[in-house]
Amino acid sequence: MAEGDHKRRTQYKTGCYGWCPRRAVYFPKYVCINNPKLALVYWSLVGCMIVFVVYNFFANKQYNMTRVPTGKVSLWMQTWQNRTAHRLAVERGRQSERFCTHPQEFNYIAGARRYEGWHCAEICSRHVQNRDLTCLQPSELVTIDGPSAFIATSFLDELWLPSSNQPRTGSYFVSGAEDVRLEFAHEFTVVPPGAYLPFLKSNDKHGHSMALTTQGVGSEEPGMITVFLGRDGFELKRFLPGELIWFTVREILGNATGDANDMFSDTLDLDSRYTRNDVGVISNESPPNSIEGPTLRTTGLGITFDLWYTNTGACDPTSSSQTVAWEGPVCCIKLTGQRQWTTRLSSDVLGTDGASRQRETRGISVKFRTLGAFTFLDLNAVFRQLTIAIIWIQFPLFVVYWFSILFLGHLSSVYSRVIHQDLSLAEACKGLAARLVSHSAAFMDLKDRNHEGISKQRLLERFKKILDHPDLDDDEISKFVDFVFEGMKSMVRGTDNLDDEHINVQEYCTACSTNEPLNFDALVKIFDKDRRMWCCENLFLDNSIVEVHRAEAEESGEVEEEQVDPATEAGYDQAQAMMAEMRALREKLSDIEDEVEKLKGENDQALQKERKVVRQVEDLKRELEQKEALKDGKDVANDLPSSEGPGSVVVTSLNISSEIT
Repeated sequence: MAEGDHKRRTQYKTGCYGWCPRRAVYFPKYVCINNPKLALVYWSLVGCMIVFVVYNFFANKQYNMTRVPTGKVSLWMQTWQNRTAHRLAVERGRQSERFCTHPQEFNYIAGARRYEGWHCAEICSRHVQNRDLTCLQPSELVTIDGPSAFIATSFLDELWLPSSNQPRTGSYFVSGAEDVRLEFAHEFTVVPPGAYLPFLKSNDKHGHSMALTTQGVGSEEPGMITVFLGRDGFELKRFLPGELIWFTVREILGNATGDANDMFSDTLDLDSRYTRNDVGVISNESPPNSIEGPTLRTTGLGITFDLWYTNTGACDPTSSSQTVAWEGPVCCIKLTGQRQWTTRLSSDVLGTDGASRQRETRGISVKFRTLGAFTFLDLNAVFRQLTIAIIWIQFPLFVVYWFSILFLGHLSSVYSRVIHQDLSLAEACKGLAARLVSHSAAFMDLKDRNHEGISKQRLLERFKKILDHPDLDDDEISKFVDFVFEGMKSMVRGTDNLDDEHINVQEYCTACSTNEPLNFDALVKIFDKDRRMWCCENLFLDNSIVEVHRAEAEESGEVEEEQVDPATEAGYDQAQAMMAEMRALREKLSDIEDEVEKLKGENDQALQKERKVVRQVEDLKRELEQKEALKDGKDVANDLPSSEGPGSVVVTSLNISSEIT
């Protein structure tokens, strides 16, 4: 690595004081225990936990978000055709209904309330004069006030004329109220989850009972249907998209149920009598000792339309017994009745002479209440449940961990020692010092013969033997050696090493102690008494290291001698023993270096002797070749005629043999 890069790394380390974030990723360190039985327990718990998390997620539909829609009801005015039909019903009622033929049976007297002298009211027409006969205008039969309506069943009139000081009074029943038809349309709007996010363009979901389609989220859906549920909770009537919603008063009374304050089991009827002391509907005093109260036609009542909007088809959120099969949104209607005094007061001026009329009308007050629940896929809920699942998956590991280190006897002590790494600063310093001595011995074997360091060529020679593989050529090995060499040169920071051609012993030992829990730099800084320590570091430093610093300071004369506290005497002795051990290690290292030098000298002498012997062997080999060549020449000469006898040849051969020997 270049000198500039080494300088930058040194400045990064020293400038940030170790507080700057490193360009690295930290992962937890795990211990793998190869025990099949523990593995079976662990994976069994993991499987059970996965089943529990998945079941809880899907069974409770925790991936959905519920949105409450807002609804709106629009009541429709009755057409003149309906009013004409109602006038005919009134005339039929005047002739057949008992409250018209025997009105005295419906008198009610209770304290200040006196309702007697009943008559059946007529519907006002052009030939009927209000001064002469009290009648009911068609517009007063059904009064619409925004999202609510009032249907008259009876009224009390006081007619004040200018010529009289006493009003003309009368009590009247409205005939044909049961046949009045209530017509309305309704709509809903719900905000989907994505509408709150600016990067997700999503429109509100909107449906109308008169529309054939539903507008809003996703693809176009069919329109909303309206389902009318009876007292038993089952469907009685269905209105398809585009149809007007309508009910008669008779249908409304027959399917209304009581609320928490007024529980009744029978179906409602305008001529049925009842008492409710909590709202002032008490028993009739006429005839005396009567236990019956007034009729609903006399007191009136309240009806609440509960409109439940949903996109799941479930009309009852607490029960799945009533589900409507429809691809679009569904509106379920339920009716709730409250029997009580229901009154509407009005005052009218009749003519220009000052005549007036005070009217107290009893009837059916109709109100609408919109409820519902739309479910959408909630990504936040999915992510939240995924996070919870990840946490729950860690539970089996937690159980197996405590089971392994507590409940397996001696095996638990073994596993605990493997899982938990003990660190004692003093012991770690001793162990690192011993391993550094061992690394230095290996360094002495690797260094160059003529230099106190390891050159790149020396590393290349060793790695060529180590990496002798057919997939690696010399160029690739050379690049690897360059990487290793530059990396080892850059591992020691803050030193003025000007030799860029060799790796010294400090750099080599630093590289060898890379994966040590206590590295070379940390060891140097721990025993550097001149280094400035933080207050917390000085407070929590091991007593043995503190005593080493104190002993070094006393030897250098920087502090005066003082009495050693008996509480720290043991730590001081341990520090002295550690220093003595380190001195012994240094002496041993020096002896090893001397022995290496001696072996090196002996090795050089052996090499010289080896070279001399090799030269002698080569000289003898050449001389032997010459003798053999000379012998071959003499054998050829003996084949020629000669005066010498055979004995001469023998003598010559003996001479050659002796020379060779």
